[in-house]
Amino acid sequence: MRTRIALLLVLIFTFAGCSSDSDRDVYEEPMPLGSLGTNVRPHEYSLSLNIQPEQAEFSGMARIAISIEKATTKIWLHGQDLQVNSVAFTQGEKTFIGSYEQANRLGVSSVSFSTPVSGSGDLQFSYTAPFSKSSSALHSIEENEEYYVFSQMQAIDARRVFPGFDDPQFKTAYSVEVTSADKNVVIFNTPVTKEVAGDEDNIRHIFATTKPLPTYLLAFAVGPFDIYEWDNLPKTELRDYEVPLRAIVTKGKRDKAEYALRNTQPLLEELENYFGTPYPYEKIDLIAHPQFGGAMENPGAIVYGEQGLLVDEDSTPATLQWYYGVHAHELAHMWFGNVVTPHWWEDIWLNESFASWLAAKAAHAVRPDLAIDTVQQKFSLGAINQDSTAASRQIQQPVRDNAEIGKTFDSVTYNKGAAVLAMVEAFVGEDRFRDGVRHHIQRFEHSVATSSQFFESMAAGSNEPRLQQVLQSFVEEVGAPTVDVEVSCSDDGAKLTATQSRYRPLGAKFPVDTIWQLPLCYKTEDSEACELISEEKTEIELASCPDYLMPNARSAGYYRWNLDADSWAKLLANRDALSVSELVNLSDSSTSAFKAGKLKSGAYVDILRALAKHENYEVASSVGDVLQKLRLSLLDGEATEDYRIFVEDMYAPRLTELRMEHSSDDSPMTRLDRRDTIDLMAMEAESERVIEILGKLGREHISAIEAGDEANSMPDDWINVALRGTAINADYDLLVRMEDMALSTSDQMLRDRMLYALSKSKDTKYIEHMFTELLFDERLSGHDRARMIVFMFPHNRDLQDRSFDFLVDNTDLVTEGIGGLFKHYTASAANQFCNESQRQKAANFFAGAEEKIPGITRAANQSLEMIDQCIALRNANSEEFKRAISAERTDVADLD
Repeated sequence: MRTRIALLLVLIFTFAGCSSDSDRDVYEEPMPLGSLGTNVRPHEYSLSLNIQPEQAEFSGMARIAISIEKATTKIWLHGQDLQVNSVAFTQGEKTFIGSYEQANRLGVSSVSFSTPVSGSGDLQFSYTAPFSKSSSALHSIEENEEYYVFSQMQAIDARRVFPGFDDPQFKTAYSVEVTSADKNVVIFNTPVTKEVAGDEDNIRHIFATTKPLPTYLLAFAVGPFDIYEWDNLPKTELRDYEVPLRAIVTKGKRDKAEYALRNTQPLLEELENYFGTPYPYEKIDLIAHPQFGGAMENPGAIVYGEQGLLVDEDSTPATLQWYYGVHAHELAHMWFGNVVTPHWWEDIWLNESFASWLAAKAAHAVRPDLAIDTVQQKFSLGAINQDSTAASRQIQQPVRDNAEIGKTFDSVTYNKGAAVLAMVEAFVGEDRFRDGVRHHIQRFEHSVATSSQFFESMAAGSNEPRLQQVLQSFVEEVGAPTVDVEVSCSDDGAKLTATQSRYRPLGAKFPVDTIWQLPLCYKTEDSEACELISEEKTEIELASCPDYLMPNARSAGYYRWNLDADSWAKLLANRDALSVSELVNLSDSSTSAFKAGKLKSGAYVDILRALAKHENYEVASSVGDVLQKLRLSLLDGEATEDYRIFVEDMYAPRLTELRMEHSSDDSPMTRLDRRDTIDLMAMEAESERVIEILGKLGREHISAIEAGDEANSMPDDWINVALRGTAINADYDLLVRMEDMALSTSDQMLRDRMLYALSKSKDTKYIEHMFTELLFDERLSGHDRARMIVFMFPHNRDLQDRSFDFLVDNTDLVTEGIGGLFKHYTASAANQFCNESQRQKAANFFAGAEEKIPGITRAANQSLEMIDQCIALRNANSEEFKRAISAERTDVADLD
């Protein structure tokens, strides 16, 4: 929609000194679809907002101090869905009236003048805007008949809150004031300096001027919040000042924030010690959002989904992993992202990769018992699946259009980038790598930096020029390496032959001749070594013929690997010599070799059986993580009798040892192990006895909730799996009771659990009800509706097609619940498809989806490729896999 507002003021001044002598001297710039030009630069913002959460819109006035290098009649900037009432450029007493126009749907806008303007002055706006319907920009929510406003500006939603230069290259100071009803608390990035009573029971809250920030880091929260004032974080050897710490929660939830507050200090100090500099902002507010799925690193006002923030000592280990991992991630951003900001969105990996990698390091240091380092390792290994399509991209992907920005927020940015940083750190050493990081932060403090500047900083700070070669190689190349390793022994000695290429699973059609600067770290029974390989084939002399060779020592490298049959057998036979991270890596590379057609089904199944019975939870769970995917792809979702016996053979003895009993003395890993083993026995082995027990527990829990006495009705770890086990065999009436709980509660955790359980239903009457009534129920938030269609239903083979048809018929309804940044994730609704008719259905939808879902094209192409890969794997290996899981365990080498 294009809107034009003619703006008339009583006095119109002519500023002859800013006019050019002739029209040919006027600078004309084409509409910038991506990054803004630099002819006009913002230097400071003053914002005055009136936010009343119960209303449909808010109003504002914005003054932006700018400088215009070349005289122009049009200033390009950003503003989306704003009703601009007036705009003018002022220089002292002179005023130039402007005409505002939104030029495209993503908020590229312009202010035009009748005469050329140049030099320094103020651009001033008066405007109103609607609250967003999703969890983006400024959005209003209702909870227990109270209204609250939250903000989410990243990546390009600040332009829906105020007109400005919504481009990260422009970091400026912000002076902000917010007017709201006196019953409301108002939160911003900085502390309040003054509060002034206004008319109609309003209060004007005036905040301290910020340090230089990009637009996407501004944050607002307005409403009748409860505030938990924690003790100031004390001074340290690095920091000679205290840091105020608070939690901001919706009414009645104050005490639930105690754990998050109490455990912030150790994480923050771990990060301060790593960077060697103190926390750089005035305060820390932890804002709990009832309907937010992630977190956002706004300096001084970090927003979290409340289910991951309002935790306690008795929360499940998985919930605590989320709290420590995500909390550390957001705090790490204070330096990487906030103090040093990417110049443009193609460099956003510098934010997210670094925060993901360092968060795992810091959180593991604080809570090693939660194995958060292994959680991040699995995320990084999983990124290779996305990286194994022709539609994949570079870590540093050029962004030429605003519509492409959202696509940079994916597993390649977060988890591949984190894996590459971990690999380079292992290659050059922790101390030298940290020295490079500190040099970069000092070099660009409160400024912006590009990837190339980061590479330079790291090489100079670490005094290791090869670091730059490796980083650039992995950041700039598309895809993931695979290394085929062969060990040969003779009278003349032993050698390792490593052949690198791009990893390509069956069904993929992209070329494989990419060569990386690859740190290959390998391990034998006698030694561990690293070699930087830069050719397709590299021969490395070994000291002796090894009993085994692990091609990715410490799981440090971002690559997959494959061995000859004899070496696979030797490695598996010596698995007790491998670390947990190496065994998890072995599990991943065996799956990748199987999917690439390089490892036979029998050998692969032997590996699965051996690792599933490993005593360590993280190792055993690496097998559990792939079983559902194997069933969906190779068995068309059917849990055949042979498959059920196969799973039961692996996990029934484990459950017998763990027992279906809860003990307060259990370690976090034991609790996770028991939970996941019960889940596998119910959902994959379909054990009647386990499902019967879960059904009984689930019904008791539901009745306890209805009676208002759910506390201690069962171990918290078991609730999700018990509810899923209940839903599988539940009748229509029980499923409707579960639905009513989900829709009537203000507890996001309970709502998530009930909706996820309902997605496992097999009751045909209730399934019909879900698609004709539940998904249209006004009590179901847009966020929850989108998650059900895109992420829950596709994993139930009985719901896949019906769910996708709903998306096709109700695209706007589904996508309105997804923030603008993440709308391209809609393509994930087809990721579990695995036959030609489903592929055609997905292709038909994606063909016209870009108009409604900007930026979906790459994600859609990846989804279609994943379907192709699934079909190819099924065609090549389904029958062989069925025979393998029905057979007795055999020797790996015999089945190659």
